Amino acid sequence: MTERDTHFAGYADLLFPELTGLFYQLYTFRHADEHSAAEQIIYLIKEHLAQRAYDLACHVLEHAKGDIIDNVEFYVKWNIPDLTQWPTEVEQPTAE
Repeated sequence: MTERDTHFAGYADLLFPELTGLFYQLYTFRHADEHSAAEQIIYLIKEHLAQRAYDLACHVLEHAKGDIIDNVEFYVKWNIPDLTQWPTEVEQPTAE
């Protein structure tokens, strides 16, 4: 396993239980052909993922900041664009 696989395992541990109930509801509504309710759950799942990604970005900056960033949430809002596609290649640290 790499650092990328494990570094934010605590974040995954926090996020997973928050999402399991929503995914269960989505499964239930889809199984019952309740499309409108399923669409609402899909919206809630996406909204929750976006909120927690924002929380993670703030967490990272809070721990990485020096005197340069006084207001982390302001910095995230105005300086970090949305991630609309996954990176095609992840850089691995090189040994020095």
